[in-house]
Amino acid sequence: MLKLIVTLLLVTATHLAGPAANSQERPAVPAPGETFIAPLATQAMLLDGTYVDGLLVVVGEHGIVLTSSDGGVSWDQAQSHTRATLTAVHMHDRNTGWVVGHDAIILRTGDGGETWEKVYSDPEDHRPLFDIWFSDENYGIAVGAYGLFLRTEDGGSNWEAGELIPEPWPDLA
Repeated sequence: MLKLIVTLLLVTATHLAGPAANSQERPAVPAPGETFIAPLATQAMLLDGTYVDGLLVVVGEHGIVLTSSDGGVSWDQAQSHTRATLTAVHMHDRNTGWVVGHDAIILRTGDGGETWEKVYSDPEDHRPLFDIWFSDENYGIAVGAYGLFLRTEDGGSNWEAGELIPEPWPDLA
């Protein structure tokens, strides 16, 4: 009988303590527009990275942007101000770079990835951007799913949509 009582007490205590313990481990859900600061960001799904002049920049899910200036020994998480999955990063030099991702989002940094500003986004366009490239500090292109193509001639302040495959498609017969 004593064994049954002890077992019931342990089960009840575990059941009551479970939600409290779990609530302390989970990070708060950020408000829209806030960056998800993940305590284990390096264990998140990371999708792209680049290296320029001793600076590593890596991007991934939940708007994660990580930077390292010591060859990856230590990492800093930047405020990206988005929770969109970020799919690609391009750094023109150690200070200037761009990131693209879902919701057709484009972010830009001018301080080596410490801070990021949104320069383009279209949450109604469900085609993600997958890559970005700049030939110099002004001219760049971003490409995504289903023919999504954007270009800039002013360093990313303004983006113009284009088409990779003009409509209607040529007759293949």
